[in-house]
Amino acid sequence: MSRHLQLGVLADHVLKVKSLDASALKHVDSCSHCRSDIRWLEQLGALREFEPPSSAVNGVIEAFKTRKLNAA
Repeated sequence: MSRHLQLGVLADHVLKVKSLDASALKHVDSCSHCRSDIRWLEQLGALREFEPPSSAVNGVIEAFKTRKLNAA
């Protein structure tokens, strides 16, 4: 496999939606570009798991409410 794997295919692999086949795994082993994409997707996935404190969320909501009232 000489072409890079599609980002969607790599995302499915990272999210455990669909496993890579043997050919794709071999490609990833030899392709720094695709390995880099996998690392990036893994880091992005880790951000999805972050839950900000409710006080921070409430502070942002109040700031937007105040901004909206001042703009009206």
